[in-house]
Formats: sequence, C-alpha cells, structure tokens
Amino acid sequence: MNNNRNSPFTPGNPVPVELFVGRSKQINEILRYIGQILSGKQENVFLVGDRGIGKSSLASFLRYYVNTQTDIFGIHVCLRGVSILEEMVHHIFEQILKETKSQPIFKNISKFFPPEEDLKELVNLKELVRRFPEALHNILEKIKEQKKGLFIILDDINGLVEKSEFANWYKSFVDEIATHYENFPVFMMLIGLPEKRNKLFNLQPSLVRIFRRVIEIKKLTDKEVEDFLSKAFGKVNIKIEPDAMKLMVVYSSGLPILMHKIGDATFWIDTDGIIDKKDATNGILVAVPKKFIGQYCIS
Repeated sequence: MNNNRNSPFTPGNPVPVELFVGRSKQINEILRYIGQILSGKQENVFLVGDRGIGKSSLASFLRYYVNTQTDIFGIHVCLRGVSILEEMVHHIFEQILKETKSQPIFKNISKFFPPEEDLKELVNLKELVRRFPEALHNILEKIKEQKKGLFIILDDINGLVEKSEFANWYKSFVDEIATHYENFPVFMMLIGLPEKRNKLFNLQPSLVRIFRRVIEIKKLTDKEVEDFLSKAFGKVNIKIEPDAMKLMVVYSSGLPILMHKIGDATFWIDTDGIIDKKDATNGILVAVPKKFIGQYCIS
C-alpha cells in the first residue's frame, strides 16, 4: 500500500486546478460573459448540475483562471449550510478580505469593512445586506487601478433558495444596480441543483429575465475521465495498464465524484506503482455503491 505517499485524488472536494479536465464549452461561454462586464454592465449566470457532477471544481478552475489570466478579481464563496442573507454577506466579504490579504489592493478595501472581530455582528451584517451594491461599488472604485471588475461565485446556494428572502433580495440587488450605477463591472455566478434553480425562479419569476443564461454541466466523456485518471496517477508516477484504465473509466460513469473515489481507493490498494486489472477491480469494489456494481460485469 502507498502509506508513504499522498493520494492525488480529492473525493468530495474540488479537483486541484492542475488536474482539471473537460468543460471547455461551458468555460468558454462563461469567460465570454465575464469579458462583457468590462464594458461596465453587470452580468448574472446560473450554473446547475446534479450532485457530484463537478460544479465546484469548475468554479474553482474559473476563479483561478480569472485571477491569473485577466484583470478581474475573482472569489469563490461556498455557502453550504447557509440559509439567511446575513450569513451570506458575511461569507462573501470574509472571502474578499481573505483572498486580498496578501495583495496590494487589501489596504485599499479593508477600511470599508467593520473590524474583523465585528464582522459577524448581526447589526453590521444587516447593514451590509441592505447596502450590498454600494459596498461592491466602493470596492470597485478602490481597486480599479489594479483590477477592472469582480467575479463572484456563490456556490451551493441550495439552502438560501428555500425562502423567498434571497430571491427578492437578489432582484432588488440587480434592480438597484440598473437604476443607480452606470458602471458596475460585476459578474455574479450562482451554483446549485436544477430543482433549486426552479424553486428560486418560482419564488421570484422576475429572476428568469435577470439570469440571461442558465448553464448546465453534465457527465464527462470517457476520454475526459481517462485524461483525468492519467494525469492524477501520473502526478505520483503510477502507471495504469489498459485493461485497468478501461474498467475505471466504465465504472466512473462520467461522474467526477466516482472517478475520484475509484482513483483514491485504487491508489491505496496498489503496491507496486502499476495499476493492473486486479487493483482496479478491488478499487471499484471499495468505491462504487453495490447497487451499481451489477450494471457491469467485473471479471
């Protein structure tokens, strides 16, 4: 077993940027919208997909790409378990502070926030909820010499859409920008399950026109799964025999969550730096739910 090495797989977490594969169509489309904010127009996109399909990995890659390849500042905010607006803005501004702390722009924006120990105070958060567009505009003004816009990813908003407050707040947020600001280069990308997106739009039908595009991500192709497994095992100098690769690709079913689980289980089973059919079979038996095993024949 590989007791002295670290697994390159991250079941349940976004994939490291260097191992990201696929999604080129969705990436190009989102980057096109991001580019449009440089004209000063605020943009809104909803990214949807089933659980384990790789939404957060795509978000992490986009944030990394935007921060390293463009003049836009991007943050990725995980809102899992968040259900009230005050918690949401706390996470957003906390993430902005966290990701700018080591950058020159930090001193320009930090004064717009309450002291860090007071940021969790409900009274401050209620005020930030109400003045959210103004707060973002102040940040834009202070960073405009270094960054030309903001890319804010609100990931896993499934808890927020259970109540109408978020839907109504978001419509108010967009309407205030449209009526009070001529230049507001902010791209907002919400991420959630398809059924949660539908619920949000039912709670506030006007959001249908606000989110000019709903982007859905689906399963990876067999070639993309193979590319990922090759990259991941190659990172730790492990080779994969063709029969073993075929098995792992088939049982991954195009789902990032499964290819990580299978890869991770197989990594710890391997003893000689070569993944053969037996290693892959045992890894699949450990990683894949038994109800799916019967769909294919492992022999």
